[in-house]
Amino acid sequence: MLDHPLVRDYLDRLHQEATRLPAHEGRELEANIREHFAEALGPQADEATVRDTIDRLGDPAELVDAAVGARPEPGPVPGTDRPDTGAREAAAIALLLGAAVLFILWPLAIPMWIVGLVMVFTARRWTPTLKAWAGIVLGAAMPIAMVVVGFAGMTAWEQCEVTSEGVDTCADNDITTVGWVIIALLIAYLVVLAWTVVKLVRGMRLPDAR
Repeated sequence: MLDHPLVRDYLDRLHQEATRLPAHEGRELEANIREHFAEALGPQADEATVRDTIDRLGDPAELVDAAVGARPEPGPVPGTDRPDTGAREAAAIALLLGAAVLFILWPLAIPMWIVGLVMVFTARRWTPTLKAWAGIVLGAAMPIAMVVVGFAGMTAWEQCEVTSEGVDTCADNDITTVGWVIIALLIAYLVVLAWTVVKLVRGMRLPDAR
């Protein structure tokens, strides 16, 4: 009965669909279906019996779909299934902010700043846009702190001098227009810095963005 036109057509279609499976699985499936036909159809089976057997088997594409769905998903490669906890991102924020606070200790601050920038651009949970923004805003924290403190040192709020009588006199200096502009820019930067840190902390909760 395997030479019956309906059976032969079914087996041909099954063979075409089975190419979606690995070769050994496809051969095994075809062999099982041939065996089923041989057992279900006797030498005297009529066409109605053949059609009924084919209907019970279902479409060849459905059989292959079921075989594909039954295959186990590949497991993780050993050593690569460690969860990403966002520690790299947290360390990047801490290092860049710490470098800005400790900039006077430049032998310590500069390595912290460099390592922090490296961690920013190798972070896994931040998108490329967020990495670039973090590198610009947080990376500028230490240079800005150095400039502000240096400018403040050069433009002291009071100017003192000793008179001929040996008396110290100090005159208050008004803040210049440039000084007010610098203060406004510094406040604006601190607002942007705080907003950026909030965005980065929220980004740490996202799945791996690679």
